[in-house]
Amino acid sequence: MVNEIKLSGITIYPIKSLPGVALESVRLLESGALENDRRWALFDEQGRVFNAKKESGFHQIDCSFSEDFSKIELAVRRTGQRLHTQMNQLDEIENWFSLVFEQPLKLLENKTTGFPDDTIANGPTIIGSQTLTEIASWFPGLTAASLRQRLRANLELATVEPFLEDQLFGPPEYPRQFKIGNVKFLGINPCQRCVVPSRDPQSGEVFPLFPKQFAQKRKETLPVGIASEHFNHFYRVAVNTRIAPDNNGSILQCDDLLNIEL
Repeated sequence: MVNEIKLSGITIYPIKSLPGVALESVRLLESGALENDRRWALFDEQGRVFNAKKESGFHQIDCSFSEDFSKIELAVRRTGQRLHTQMNQLDEIENWFSLVFEQPLKLLENKTTGFPDDTIANGPTIIGSQTLTEIASWFPGLTAASLRQRLRANLELATVEPFLEDQLFGPPEYPRQFKIGNVKFLGINPCQRCVVPSRDPQSGEVFPLFPKQFAQKRKETLPVGIASEHFNHFYRVAVNTRIAPDNNGSILQCDDLLNIEL
């Protein structure tokens, strides 16, 4: 039974693989994406997405934006390389990233859909606060704050038990319907993780055997009664979603209530 669970955090990631921006509210786009989430992404000479899955150096970059996302400030902690410019100066930004990563890169923009990893379940990802606390307890020295940066979910629920968000997806053929505030969601599946959560979000240093230990503990703590068919392996956490098509322009805001008893 889910009762009085509130949305406690909203984070968007304007440039794919770079640090996020915490918000009090966010608008839904017609595509189902959050406004300004993964709006920009880097691409290599072959036209492939260039991201933190391929390059741990992203973890060394600090990034901040003006309130309207028209200006950006970038800094590499290791080298001191810095840039402060307008977001419409794409050539200048591309040149800076190309120097930092020592290869030609292009920065592309998509205001409509962003650049999601999953083009089917392209809505915001959701995780519970107690899930972060529980996973952090599996790894000496890790904190919930560190896990939040490693897992990079868009929406955080103020849950009272770990993995409560696993109730938000149904069997593969029957996505679970739920609402946060007035926004209608379909819970698709638990998010398959990549190499990024195994790295320290500041240094990029890898936590030894992170995926193996994570999967073992996730298997041991998997809640009863959820749609376990999705777990062909257990290196999965957070919920991938789609947004109902009639939510264009809707607003999500912190303290909105979760309702899964539709």
